[in-house]
Amino acid sequence: MLFWGTVIIFGFVYIGMLWGRLPWLGLDRTGVSVLGGIAVVATGILTFPDMIQAIDFDTIALLLGMMVVLGSMRQAGFMEGLSKQLLGRIQNPSWFLACTMGISAILSALLVNDTICLALTPVIIGICRQKGMSAKPHLIGISLASNIGSLATLVGNPQNMIIGKLSGIDFFSFALRMTPVSILALGAAFAIMRIIFRQDLKYLNSLTSQSTVAEPVLEHPEINKLAPSSNQSSIFASPRFIANGFILIGILIAFLVGVPLAVVALSAMGIVILLRRDARWIFAEIDWELLMMFSGLFVVVHAFHEQVVVHWSHELNQFTAPWAMGVVVAILSNLVSNVPAVLLLAPLVPIPLDHTISSSWLIMAMMSTLAGNLTIFASVANLIVVEQAKREKIDISLGEFCRAGIPITLVTMMIGVLWFMLLF
Repeated sequence: MLFWGTVIIFGFVYIGMLWGRLPWLGLDRTGVSVLGGIAVVATGILTFPDMIQAIDFDTIALLLGMMVVLGSMRQAGFMEGLSKQLLGRIQNPSWFLACTMGISAILSALLVNDTICLALTPVIIGICRQKGMSAKPHLIGISLASNIGSLATLVGNPQNMIIGKLSGIDFFSFALRMTPVSILALGAAFAIMRIIFRQDLKYLNSLTSQSTVAEPVLEHPEINKLAPSSNQSSIFASPRFIANGFILIGILIAFLVGVPLAVVALSAMGIVILLRRDARWIFAEIDWELLMMFSGLFVVVHAFHEQVVVHWSHELNQFTAPWAMGVVVAILSNLVSNVPAVLLLAPLVPIPLDHTISSSWLIMAMMSTLAGNLTIFASVANLIVVEQAKREKIDISLGEFCRAGIPITLVTMMIGVLWFMLLF
């Protein structure tokens, strides 16, 4: 009874993840995930203490802390000001594409890629309009580059955070192995973008810098009402900008010396709260829906593993080979998104960790991340860019995105495979 009950609840949740919502119940992904977690406990599949134990609070704490830190940086105009200063003087569209992709990749490696896309998209649109360039290739470029750049570190995206916690791989060891793949993949992605969008990488008209770059709009309406106006020319000298710069440097140093990721993120969050003091600014930056969705998924996947996977462990042994698991996670990442795919397959990775098993975790991280470039729907970062562009009357169609996304995904995965063949 518990076996089939778990299968039904698990199927219900993952259908919701696949479709994005369950229209007949009026539930989105977060609602489906939370309801699935409640159903697991209400039906007796897991006890309440088991449910609490199933939630990976290290990952939740890491996400929570990084959301607050990134929100503070966005409110201070940190990334927007930095991007404008670096990109505003570039006149050649091809060089502009290279720099936008490079900035997106670097920032996504240091911070969560979804938030980087949220901050960069309105800035890129404003600069492109000022220069009279087509914004589409540059928007697609920052989306693809954010996914590729996020591969380099454990804090680049949520699935890497989860893999880091479950595998025990430290920040430096992960970055040492994955950064070369990210750099090579980024170079290949730019070359492909340059070929595919060669007709778009030119000026649409003779506009000069007389126009004013459009200011980015903060995500939360309540913050827009509270936020004071700032002069872009003095933003680098503002105490908030400087403070956020020191916080970012401190976070990176702490990561590199091996301080637990969640401890670093929460400590940085505490510093931000002390500096800002007004809690309304802080809590408005937290994506509570995302945290709730992850919590529900942790519970449902744990129940599925305890009631179903353990009975199929012998049959599933063939999928524990690193590349077999890599192919499966790449496919699942495009069906149900990369985070649910990693949560589902993680229990199949053998323990204790050794050299071969470490490669399994790394390959899972690589394939789930690079697979996010295949289509618009394969990554939350892609959706953020496309939806923000639509609000600015720039329509990026599925065909336009896949025109670059499909070849870049295939080529970057081939680069990753060759790297791992050499590494292991």
